[in-house]
Amino acid sequence: MKTEIVSVNSEVTRPSNLGVLKGDNAPEFLSSAVVVANSLKSIVDQQNLFVLLEHKSRDGQKVFSKHVKCEGWTTLAALLGFVPTEISCVKDDDVYVATVGLVRVSDGKELIRASAECGKDGMFKHTDSFARRSMSQTRATAKACRLAFSWVMTLAGYEATPAEEMFGIGATAVEKEIEKKDVKVEVEVEEVKAIEVKRDVTLCSLAKQLDTSTDKLVEILKRSGKTVAIDKQLNEEQERFVKMQVKYHHWEIV
Repeated sequence: MKTEIVSVNSEVTRPSNLGVLKGDNAPEFLSSAVVVANSLKSIVDQQNLFVLLEHKSRDGQKVFSKHVKCEGWTTLAALLGFVPTEISCVKDDDVYVATVGLVRVSDGKELIRASAECGKDGMFKHTDSFARRSMSQTRATAKACRLAFSWVMTLAGYEATPAEEMFGIGATAVEKEIEKKDVKVEVEVEEVKAIEVKRDVTLCSLAKQLDTSTDKLVEILKRSGKTVAIDKQLNEEQERFVKMQVKYHHWEIV
């Protein structure tokens, strides 16, 4: 058996094409990808299409990583000549599973497809059905883009995993902010409900003393500009003030 040593050119001479990325060899192909990555970075940074996620390094130090949102991934796909299209979205035991494909605009051919799910877990525990369905589609879209173009995203200086896939994994800065806002909103809603109840009780009591209906009393107070404020300061002093106004201005209760 005769063994021969064959010399091979270090450069790939066969033309490479991927959407708008083209090149006669590897260096040219990567150069065109870098151009797209730089354009993408300016858009993502300017429009704030990423989230900072908090992690701990091996030595226990806090570090932050940039994960691009779905809008940033679809921007990358568009720059490369592809658009996402929904293949399916099914519901199974309160879990939505969506499948999305990437289609090349120039000829309509599908490049790749990916699936993702969203159930009643983590931050989606109390969300409506339509919101979970939409998130499954969003995750699938970002995932399809990631499977095809994560290498271009890393060239732009971002993590290869979309932000939507990181929810519920460890303690993240964005999740902490969401939790704080949710708690704050819940507290404010309960406070407003309590204040409204107190307001209604006060008005009912005053209307009864003046021998009129609550609606008529509110109407008179609005006309006079002496409306009862819905705030934490609604107390007995305000009630006495309203009584005094009715008495001294001789408002007629009809």
